[in-house]
Amino acid sequence: MNAGPGGFRGAPLTKALVMVSVSTSIIVQAASKASRRRRNAIVDSFIHAVSFKHPGELLFGALLTYYFRLLERQMGTSKYSAYALISCGIGYAFEAGLTATAAHRTSATGLYPLLFANMVAFFLEVPSLQRFSVMGFSLSDKAFIYLAAMQLLISNAQQSAVSAAAGLVAGVVYHSGFLGLRKLKLPKIVEDLFLASVGRILGGATQPQQIFVTPASNQGIGGAGSGFGVGSGPIPTRPRTMPPIEPSDEAVQQLVDMGFDAGRARQALRAANNNVEVALQSLL
Repeated sequence: MNAGPGGFRGAPLTKALVMVSVSTSIIVQAASKASRRRRNAIVDSFIHAVSFKHPGELLFGALLTYYFRLLERQMGTSKYSAYALISCGIGYAFEAGLTATAAHRTSATGLYPLLFANMVAFFLEVPSLQRFSVMGFSLSDKAFIYLAAMQLLISNAQQSAVSAAAGLVAGVVYHSGFLGLRKLKLPKIVEDLFLASVGRILGGATQPQQIFVTPASNQGIGGAGSGFGVGSGPIPTRPRTMPPIEPSDEAVQQLVDMGFDAGRARQALRAANNNVEVALQSLL
């Protein structure tokens, strides 16, 4: 499924998560074979939060983390950062409580809570763009992401199930609007500090972008295009009664950076209601 322009443009936090998770996982997996020395609690907590224990988990975890850059582009870096912190806080707290009371007292390590909280956002807010048929079953392009998440879910037996459940609970709590969590963003001073330091390396924070158009006819239980492949017919881009959206400078610049003429890019975005993905398809 297409997640917009390739690379980490417009998703510096996702870039940081992928870099930290992949590098830490490789180091920890290599070190665990060579040494069994105990680490202090802070290091253990950090490793538990970001590193995947097995190569298979790392592969699917990194792929899903990279794919979910579309959520950062859609929300904007400030809101996505707050969302990630809230989801991880709720997820790890629920995970700790679950492992403390259950017979199985261990959970999987890595970005499970954030990834499965993202699955809730993906289910509710990301529309399917294409449909296809397999052995008579109608599926959407979202099925590939669900399959990758399922593979990650079963990769470490009960441990990954506990961590995934914690992430799903975190995602549901966040999207339920509990205590106004969805309205929270990073404080301006924290965002400015990020831009002045790490943001210079990672590409800087971004404002929300219209990555997908949410069709009114596709909103029901489960939100925009949430289905696992049920339904039929093409998805309309926008109700005809709504006026066209004037292309944003950020969307135009994205297409210009891909090598397209600014005039053609603006015209394509105007026809696509500022949807970068649809405009890109018309330019190719």
